[in-house]
Amino acid sequence: MFKRILILAALVFAAMAALTYWGPDFVVNALAQTEGQGDVTAPRQVFEAGHIQVTASSREGQDEYSALTAARYIALKRILETVQGLDLTGTSTIQNGMLASEIIETSVKGFVQGATECGNSYDRAKGVGTVCMRLGLTGQGGLYDTVYPVIQSEMNITTAPRYQGLGTSDGTAEAAEAVDILHDGLIVDVRAFPEFRPAMVNRILVDNDTVIFQPANVAGTVLVERGCGGYTNTLDKAKAQLEAWGSTNPLVIEAAGVQERSDVVISVFDADKAFSDNETTNMFANARVVYLLN
Repeated sequence: MFKRILILAALVFAAMAALTYWGPDFVVNALAQTEGQGDVTAPRQVFEAGHIQVTASSREGQDEYSALTAARYIALKRILETVQGLDLTGTSTIQNGMLASEIIETSVKGFVQGATECGNSYDRAKGVGTVCMRLGLTGQGGLYDTVYPVIQSEMNITTAPRYQGLGTSDGTAEAAEAVDILHDGLIVDVRAFPEFRPAMVNRILVDNDTVIFQPANVAGTVLVERGCGGYTNTLDKAKAQLEAWGSTNPLVIEAAGVQERSDVVISVFDADKAFSDNETTNMFANARVVYLLN
C-alpha cells in the first residue's frame, strides 16, 4: 500500500512539474492534436461502451520519460473532465455532486487515478509520447463500485413510491395467454424520445406516478457489474446483451414518455406485465434491462 502511494505521489509530482514547465498552452495544443482519435468520451458513448477511453500526445522534442509523463497527465485530465460531465440524473451531473460535496470531489478524483493504460508509444524522431488510458464504469473499482455509493449517501438520492402491481387478468383470452409467458429481461424502446439520456440513475416510471425500476431494485454486486442496465441502438443488440446476462425471453415495450431526460415512463399495462414476471424471474434485481436508443 505504501509503495502504491509513493508511486502515485511521484507520478502526480512529475505531471505537475511538466505542466509548470510547459505551461497551459502546451496542454491546449496537445489536446487539440489528440481530440477524437478513437476516444470514448461522449456521455452516450461512455454508457454504451461501459468505459471512458482517451488517447493523448505530448508536444514534440521531449525525451521519452518526459513525453510519456506529459501524455499521461493530459489523458487523466481529460478523463476527469469526462467523468464530471456524465449525468447523475437528468437534472444533475457528477460535477454538480463534486461542487456540492468535498467528499464526492475527493472520491471522484481518487477514482480517476485508477485509470489504466491501454497502450503507449514514443516517436523518437519527433520526441512525441502518446498514451491511451481507460477507466471503467462497471466492475470492481469502477464508477458504480467506488463513486456511486458516496454520491448516493452525500446527495441523499431517495427512492420514489414503488409500483405494487394491479393484476393483469382482465378475463380476455389475450390476457390469459400473456400471463402464461414469463419474461426474464426487459427492453424499453425509447427511440421515439430523442431527449432521453443515459445516466448513472435511469429509472422506469409508471404513468400512475410510481416507479417500477431504479438502482435500489438492483442487487449490490449486480449494480457494480452492470450499473442500471444497458444501452444500445438495435433490437438484436439489445437481445444479445440480455442473453449474455442470462435472459432468454425478454419483454419488449415502448416508452410512453420521458421525464427529466433520464426517467422513462411506461403504461400501467406494460408495468403490470413486467412487475408480474419480475416476481418469478428477478430481472430487476439482476439489472436485465436494456434501453433501446436512436
